[in-house]
Amino acid sequence: MVKKAERFRGRNFKDTLSCRELLGDVYAAQGKRENARREYDTVLECLVRDYPYQLQWTEKIRQKRLQC
Repeated sequence: MVKKAERFRGRNFKDTLSCRELLGDVYAAQGKRENARREYDTVLECLVRDYPYQLQWTEKIRQKRLQC
């Protein structure tokens, strides 16, 4: 499932934030904490930089990041 999600991330979804968040969730569920943190960090960086008004989403990603 991760391989399929990674393939979609690169080709079909073009690195959308929601796709990266979902991929982070999959990694976290599999226990791959470093990979999950990397995905969550990328989403956080983009949210803070490009979408500062998305406060609820930003806080949700921060909480997921802390749980890893």
